[in-house]
Amino acid sequence: MTKKALLLTRIFLLLMAFGESQKLHAQAFERLYAPVTLNGQPLPNPLAGGLNAPQPSRADLNNDGVSDLYVFDRAGNVHLTFINTGSNEEPDFQFDPAFAKLFPACTNFALLRDFNGDGVPDLFTHLSTPIKGMLVYRGYYDAQNRLAFEPVTFSQNNYNAIPAFQQGSGWSQLWVADGDVPAVDDIDGDGDMDILSFDLSGVYVQYFENQSGQMGYGADSLILHVSDLCWGKFYESAFSQEVSLSDDPNECSQGFDDNPPVEFHHAGSTLVTFDADADGDKELVLGDIINPHMVFLHNDGTPEAAFMTAQDALFPSYDVSVDIPVFPAPFYLDIDGDGLGDFVAASNQIGATLDKEVLWYYKNTGMPSEAHFELQQKDWLVDGMLDVGSGAFPLFWDYNADGLLDILIGANGVFDTDLGNPEPHLLLLENTGTPSEPAFEVVDEDYLSVAQYAADPLLYWNLIPTAGDIDNDGDEDLLFGDRDGRLMFFENLAGPGQTADFDEPVLKWMDIDVGQNASPFFGDLNRDGLLDLLVGERNGNINYFENKGTSTSPLFETTPDEAVLGGITTQMPGDVQGNSTPWLLDFGNSFGLITGSESGKVLYYTEVTDEPGATFNLQYENFGQTKEGIRIRPSLADLDGDGYFELAIGNLRGGIGLFQTDLAIDGSVNVQEALSNAQLSINPNPATDVLHWQINLPLNGQATLRI
Repeated sequence: MTKKALLLTRIFLLLMAFGESQKLHAQAFERLYAPVTLNGQPLPNPLAGGLNAPQPSRADLNNDGVSDLYVFDRAGNVHLTFINTGSNEEPDFQFDPAFAKLFPACTNFALLRDFNGDGVPDLFTHLSTPIKGMLVYRGYYDAQNRLAFEPVTFSQNNYNAIPAFQQGSGWSQLWVADGDVPAVDDIDGDGDMDILSFDLSGVYVQYFENQSGQMGYGADSLILHVSDLCWGKFYESAFSQEVSLSDDPNECSQGFDDNPPVEFHHAGSTLVTFDADADGDKELVLGDIINPHMVFLHNDGTPEAAFMTAQDALFPSYDVSVDIPVFPAPFYLDIDGDGLGDFVAASNQIGATLDKEVLWYYKNTGMPSEAHFELQQKDWLVDGMLDVGSGAFPLFWDYNADGLLDILIGANGVFDTDLGNPEPHLLLLENTGTPSEPAFEVVDEDYLSVAQYAADPLLYWNLIPTAGDIDNDGDEDLLFGDRDGRLMFFENLAGPGQTADFDEPVLKWMDIDVGQNASPFFGDLNRDGLLDLLVGERNGNINYFENKGTSTSPLFETTPDEAVLGGITTQMPGDVQGNSTPWLLDFGNSFGLITGSESGKVLYYTEVTDEPGATFNLQYENFGQTKEGIRIRPSLADLDGDGYFELAIGNLRGGIGLFQTDLAIDGSVNVQEALSNAQLSINPNPATDVLHWQINLPLNGQATLRI
């Protein structure tokens, strides 16, 4: 090989290594912290993002010997990690999302259990497609002592679904329905992890016994056999709050009738087991999608042969019964560090149920031989977060004209069980910090008194705000999109330099109706000096309405000038919604456009114009690689005066996250971010004497690249 060819080969390999490594390790935005106070008290975890359908587990996340807290939220399939900055005896959980990055993608449920007995938590989660079942990931600590995971593989199927053997049927996947939460526990006390899950009909619990130890493999394997098709011998009916118990430990209950019809009840059930009386067998707490209460079943059998003989259908009836309107889920973990497992009831439903009081914490005030649970609070962990219920839509906005950007959070609202629909709220956070170090205080939890519209079942939920001086009087007015696809306008009467003071709202403003989930944004897209209107919607397109009025009297037609602005759609393959939430960035000589989506990705477009039929350039399809859940709304501003945009993201869970972007206010991208997203092309491949290479950098300005 000639020296020239060798040099070209080295350049080629170097560039290929550069391109591949950057492709795999594109830079994610740094999460920011800002203090927030509510009622004069600092919130411990204000920017954790809220909770809607949480599933808590205790685990040592950083290998320091102190048990931390992990929460999986089914609303968006989000991992939340909290480091215990206290001790095992006096825990103090502080939100630290750095550890969540090492968790694999999960769906429906995620439970940390040490199945192989190595002292490191493993992860059990749902497999929803192409078959219904369970996946397991083996936990280990990486070089930085962070809990990480690798998939456990099985040869019995092509999907790594946990297999189970049934006599006469052979191997199949361990079936778990969508929405169910199985029990993963050592049911028979032999030292390895077993699984309980409802059968296909949803009326009987199947017992999958781990026979790894009996077969000589130790506890580090999952060799599951269907040992009991009717564990506990009870029958759960779709038509009764109680379960039907059997009179015979060797016979399964047949229900409440002597000859019951074949019943396929299954729509969603949740399970947790623990030994409530220290007799070696496991009791069961059962939640169901059609029952707001929970059923406790006492086991009077043996560890090998469960037999439920008594029940508490309003558990715990001796204290405050669980009463979560739709689909409660039970969990058992030591919350307060006293060595006794406590009981937690959580909502497992996404939407149309409690969305703030979602973690009912019952302290175990009993003894190992007699568990006794007393309700402490209904909003454990959530009370330390900013949480507006469901659907948070932040807006950076200086409401008091003091030069510091405040935050207004619109919301779908807090679900009202009496009304049967959300009660809308606007949360106002005043920036009480400095120009370089923001800090916030919640000063109004029903700003503009929008809760008065809660009684209307169609209008004024899902309030998504934008601000702009639409009438050119020197102050910023507010416009909100709503669930019904319409707009609500508040004119600011305060004048320049004054705290906002609004007139009565104009409902169904301009008679604009985009269908559902209107997400407006004021911006002068055609640069004629008048604020135009971009409106996202449920379908995922962005509607463009040109302002055809005057500087003091805006005018918009009822139908958009462009119904699919820039050819944009945020509806991903397989999704039935897109929920675009546009944010236009004016760089002076050009525009950028950022939008949230149903999927949770932030999309960033360049080459933005008002030209009819134009297709914008999708610069980043997952801008900043934030993972805040689904149905997100971004808001951008230079919050700390460093010349770069900060990014607030609201999500379905009702909270917000705050991030430092690499996007400067002039539209240029930090070089490190640009290199992380560089696109490299090399030809010919393989090369002979001549090699051509091209690298595309998303930069606005000058940069030097040395190879």
